[in-house]
Amino acid sequence: MVLSRIVQLLVAVACIGCGGETASALSGRDEGAAPVAKGDRAAIVDVLQTAVKQQGLPNCWIYATAGWAESLHARATGDQVDVSEAYWTFLHWFEQLVEPGNTGEVSHAGGWTRIRSLISKYGLMGEREFLGEDRDPLSPRQTTQRSIARELRQSIASGALSTAEARSNRTLVRDELLRLWKIPPQTIEVLTAAFGADMTRTFSAHSGDDRSPEFAAVDDPARGLFSPQSFKVRYSSTPGGELETKALGEAIFEWGLVNYNNGGHDPRIFQRRVQRAMHDGLPVIMLWFIDHDALDWRGSFSLTTRAPRKYPLHFSVLHDYQAKVSGIGTVPIGPVTLTPSLRAALLSDDTTIDFFRTKNSWGILARDMNFPMPGYYDLHWSYLNGSVKQCATRADGAAIPSSCRPTTPLQGVILPFGY
Repeated sequence: MVLSRIVQLLVAVACIGCGGETASALSGRDEGAAPVAKGDRAAIVDVLQTAVKQQGLPNCWIYATAGWAESLHARATGDQVDVSEAYWTFLHWFEQLVEPGNTGEVSHAGGWTRIRSLISKYGLMGEREFLGEDRDPLSPRQTTQRSIARELRQSIASGALSTAEARSNRTLVRDELLRLWKIPPQTIEVLTAAFGADMTRTFSAHSGDDRSPEFAAVDDPARGLFSPQSFKVRYSSTPGGELETKALGEAIFEWGLVNYNNGGHDPRIFQRRVQRAMHDGLPVIMLWFIDHDALDWRGSFSLTTRAPRKYPLHFSVLHDYQAKVSGIGTVPIGPVTLTPSLRAALLSDDTTIDFFRTKNSWGILARDMNFPMPGYYDLHWSYLNGSVKQCATRADGAAIPSSCRPTTPLQGVILPFGY
């Protein structure tokens, strides 16, 4: 029975990959999150996490960004906002379809550059406000987005979007996507008022002065549409720095991708940047290649298989880490007796990271299994810093040997440039 449940978990997870850019190119905390302070004991890392969600398409970059924005907004306001991944997915599809010369291809792949562009132009919406109903953050999002993607392929193959002429009509493309998503009239009214029926007006076309009548006319937080300027977030820009409340539109340009390359620098330098950001409560986004065969029954990526294949790139939000400190021993996740000397020791050269714990976007699978935190996975440093052979594949999925190149599963992180 236990073995069958393990197999079910691995099969379910293996079905969810995530395409994205390579590294080179709300309120409240989850039920399992570490408590902040108990007497003289406290959590070294206190990242505010929102509910675990379940992606249904290879768009983890959207889900990770939503979790990131929700966490920073909770820190700023104490408000719970369920950022709509569906809204950004709708916009990602729309922009591809209306691109001149598009032949009907729609990719789910993206990354920080892409989501930054979408936020700059269209802001964000709450999930309930965009879809017009409350939905569980788990399986409904998965099944809904998958079925809509299938219907979109049919529309492109033989329906309303089957011709280049149709796809050049921005209003027609928008209306067809809204129909497929079953977006209610009140949401369509908000979108039309903000961006026009052809979606040619954008937030980035304005000066950014939120006192401007023109800017205010397209911003409608009361009905769930936030401009990049009206959605507030809070974080420190430098290690140990003062927390500042800023606009999301500032944050997306103050945070950026830091590449990892274990052949070109000391891994501890990279680790310390991540540690310092996490010590300041920042929801660092990690980019890493998934080897599903390396996942064990406790939710840890720690096993070594490394078969040559095409490994999907994944984005997820870090939650905490466990380390071994010289003269102290293992410093576990959760409350510890926290002293300045321990903080300093955690950043020392001879400290070793056992694993980073990450909030994932695969939902909560096999709830009765022995995961430390449902929906969270442990990425062991031996896995992240190991070596995989990344390969192009044939149509049948088989690896093309001549294309294989060694790389590390860890590709990079997104954090403030000041770290």
